[in-house]
Amino acid sequence: MNKTKPKHYNSKTYYIGTIAMLLALYLLPAIISPQDSVITQNGVSIVCIFIGCIIGFLTNRDLILTAMCSMGALVLYGIYTPNEVISEFMGMSIIWQVIVLCALCYVIVRDGTGETIARFLLTRKITQKAPILMLIILLAAISVASAFMGVWGALMVFLPLLEGIYDEAGVDHNSNIAKLLSLGAYIVMCTAPIATGSMQAVNLSINQYFVDAAGTNVLGLDFVITAWALLLVFCIVYPLAMQYLFKCDINIFKKIDLRDTLGNENTKLTRRQLYPLIAFLVIAVYSFTASFWPEIGILTGLKELGPVLFITLTLAILTLVRVDGEQIFEPAQAFKEGVNWPIVMAIASMACIGGQLVNDEFGVKAWLSNILGRILGNSNGFVLLVLATILTVVLTNFFSNTATGYVIAALCAAVASPIVATGFNITAVAVAVTMSSQVAFLTFASSGQAAILLNRDNMDNKFIWTKGICVLGIWIIVTVAVCSILAVI
Repeated sequence: MNKTKPKHYNSKTYYIGTIAMLLALYLLPAIISPQDSVITQNGVSIVCIFIGCIIGFLTNRDLILTAMCSMGALVLYGIYTPNEVISEFMGMSIIWQVIVLCALCYVIVRDGTGETIARFLLTRKITQKAPILMLIILLAAISVASAFMGVWGALMVFLPLLEGIYDEAGVDHNSNIAKLLSLGAYIVMCTAPIATGSMQAVNLSINQYFVDAAGTNVLGLDFVITAWALLLVFCIVYPLAMQYLFKCDINIFKKIDLRDTLGNENTKLTRRQLYPLIAFLVIAVYSFTASFWPEIGILTGLKELGPVLFITLTLAILTLVRVDGEQIFEPAQAFKEGVNWPIVMAIASMACIGGQLVNDEFGVKAWLSNILGRILGNSNGFVLLVLATILTVVLTNFFSNTATGYVIAALCAAVASPIVATGFNITAVAVAVTMSSQVAFLTFASSGQAAILLNRDNMDNKFIWTKGICVLGIWIIVTVAVCSILAVI
């Protein structure tokens, strides 16, 4: 897993945001009283603390500071005792799961496994059949590779690779076709890591909302199927939209051969790359299928391990593997370089606070359900899916993508129970929210990766705020169509 890239904020923004965060965390719970009989005073405190965390994530972007301050607020207002809040923050199994996944993903990214997979896919003969097919396979290959490389690694590799393809085809970097293809590739690079379900740390925290509120685990195999179906359909629809909606002449790519452009080097996985990849896939298969295993023999014992301990033991085994006498997975290095502590702390705080948001004892879930129920009326899961997707796409382009995902997921989880009772698969909503929260590029404030896209020479405001908005519309339509279909199958 890649480190969170540092951003530079001026001191005024940082301190104003920090003061606003502290006021929400420590002052608002003391001066705001319940205005509805269904929510308790502790419930009001939890809502204020939740808002304070979101303010911190959006403004000062200091995830560790925000998490530590929220711990103090939870104790100050009697939600937890000091021992309980420490236990909840760092003692949850989800936190250890995030840490060990970070360590494993670090090794996969370090060894360039995703890039090798992408080069293998892009140098197949089928990519030369037709320009439209080439673009579909190009986006699909970038998606698969990004799932293993992470967002930052993918951006560093594939945006320059695309520019090389433009040069080979004689495409002007400032043309609409180059801008649109780069934007489409950017979207799949940002969303593909989310599609790995329980293998992605942020998903684990959002899943906890739905488990606590509706008793539904949304990170099963259907999450992965829905997410990858969404990505695949987008990879097909987007080149078609380039050709027929944006009127791009994609036949210009006829004269290039990706096998010549990329060469035949680095198209096969080395043993050093293969073993961590196998470990990743074994963990993924276990996480998605273990609940369906029969209670027989060794399967019973493996099933009882649970995902967290299974991942831990898999990494222990990987530690013993040597290639040419060299240790592939060196724990000290992987845990030191791979673990993203700001993200770990943010997940810990949001999982802890989110669990209390949907705790029936405090009435927050009932209060939110009443408010959203009046807004949605007797709406079904499809309406929630549409509203959640649109709201997520809009908010994530102006605020932190991580914070947006947390907020919308918490609201959806609060009203999930009656929708689940109708037979609607609420996993579709979770997929739409988590994936859409990463489709952020209109402003620099939306995400760190947006800065990389917007700072490229061929990306200008006119394109982003005209055709870029149209691209967001395409994403919303594809997301709603795919998720709504799979939610009722």
